[in-house]
Amino acid sequence: EYEDLTWCGYFLKGRIGNTLVMINTEGEEVFSIQDAKITTRIDGYFDVEIGRKHGRLSPEMKLIIPIAYEEISECRNGFFTATIERDRGCQLVQEFDKDGRRIGKEVWVRY
Repeated sequence: EYEDLTWCGYFLKGRIGNTLVMINTEGEEVFSIQDAKITTRIDGYFDVEIGRKHGRLSPEMKLIIPIAYEEISECRNGFFTATIERDRGCQLVQEFDKDGRRIGKEVWVRY
């Protein structure tokens, strides 16, 4: 039934056609998405990418940051920094807490 079964953290990752499915250790499908890539991150979260946009899945496979950002940092001190766009040595970013809640407003910063 599944194609290309591989481990991704504590989950099995498989494909059914163009749908990516995440399966827990009990064999239950806990997350699925079309035309995407999912990779584990060092912080225990998962990066989900469609095209060139990124989002974040929690360790429980809940989408906590929408798939709308150029890049998302590792979770540092309980916070993520998501890059919305870059222009001339600056980037427009949005901060999120570890549960995916927005912190403050979008701001331009130098990088």
